[in-house]
Amino acid sequence: MIILDTSILRGLGLKSSTAELLRAIKESGVQRIAVPWMVLEELAAQQVLKYASSYEKARSANEQLAKLTPWSISRTALPRIDKVRDHWRAEYQKLAEVIDIQPEILAQALYREANLIPPARRVGDNPQSPKIGARDAAIWLAAVGYAKGNPAEKVYFVSGNTKDFGSGKDRPEELNGDLRGIEGRFVQMTSVDEVVQEFAEEVKFDPALHEEMMWRIEFCERISR
Repeated sequence: MIILDTSILRGLGLKSSTAELLRAIKESGVQRIAVPWMVLEELAAQQVLKYASSYEKARSANEQLAKLTPWSISRTALPRIDKVRDHWRAEYQKLAEVIDIQPEILAQALYREANLIPPARRVGDNPQSPKIGARDAAIWLAAVGYAKGNPAEKVYFVSGNTKDFGSGKDRPEELNGDLRGIEGRFVQMTSVDEVVQEFAEEVKFDPALHEEMMWRIEFCERISR
């Protein structure tokens, strides 16, 4: 099972070569691809917030236009927040199945944030700065929980968020503790490029598409730094 973090899919066009690569791996049956529920909600929320921002700009512009127009003009349509959210949930679920997050995992994630247990942390060094990381903790614990609950499977957790999750070679000690007993079945990767290297021989790719995909991944990684 390949489990993707939000950082891998954020900014990823669903029609991009990277998305096509992930679909190829999924459809070939080489590996299943999944996202924890929290990842799906973060991705949908990202699109909803963009929509809401654009809607507000359009509403304001329409309002200003109405003030300057001597006759009546059509009002801006009411926002369809829930419909937009449902649309993007459905689109991302075409790319990956969803791993449900149990209430006890959500509770543990909040506990970690409250107590600054990795991957949770404080923003900056100021003792009064906000604590963050409950969502990251929920994603991590969901991936670990899946691995523990499916002993016959090997899990590949893919996240570009090395600041909080480490790279797999330099994980926070608390995360290593979470993996005790499943170390040999839990592989941490930091990019889709590593996924390609792991499974390229098992999936038939178009060379031209593969080259374009590699360029896009490298470009996206550079601008995200």
